[in-house]
Amino acid sequence: MKLALAAALLLANNATAKPDNAEPQPIISIQYGQDLTRFCAAPSQSAGYRACFTLVGTVLDVATSEHAVYGLNTCIAPPIGTEKAVAVTIAWLRRHPDDDIQAASYVVAEALNASFPCQKVN
Repeated sequence: MKLALAAALLLANNATAKPDNAEPQPIISIQYGQDLTRFCAAPSQSAGYRACFTLVGTVLDVATSEHAVYGLNTCIAPPIGTEKAVAVTIAWLRRHPDDDIQAASYVVAEALNASFPCQKVN
């Protein structure tokens, strides 16, 4: 699962088209929750926000495909958009500031799981 998530993140990050005359973009590395806090709050047209959007969207895609992410099952119905998932993640980080040292993908999975838990079947 971790390998599939890493591959999806790499592909999504490299899939952004760049015009021939585009200025070089800074390398954005989102490794921890604190990186999400910083980049997800950046202007929506910035490279940082696009990196945040890509990471959160990738975890969201895996979480909504009936696969557990880090062992966390998330039940999102009806489906939500990536912008909503970014907002949920940032709100969760504000409520759990000590978790900003966790891996960014884990933080997103935790936030989605806390906001959209699966109902227990008896």
